[in-house]
Amino acid sequence: MDASGVFLTGIIEGFYGRSWPWAARQDYSRFLSDLGLNTYLYCPKGDAYLRKRWRDPFAHRGLPATMIASHPRLNIVLVSCCQT
Repeated sequence: MDASGVFLTGIIEGFYGRSWPWAARQDYSRFLSDLGLNTYLYCPKGDAYLRKRWRDPFAHRGLPATMIASHPRLNIVLVSCCQT
């Protein structure tokens, strides 16, 4: 996907509380694609690697390889944020 001139539309998973299960995230990505949206911003407040452990290497622990692989097929950009 060429980022120049592309308007990003989608969802920010950045809330407090219980995080979504990975299966729900993957289903939601398909839903975004069906709506013609193109971005999934992953930054839940409960993920320590995105907050307290932001200096540690982020190794997508628990993130299924199928979810990472499916985003380009769905034309969805998967973005991870660091919140300090």
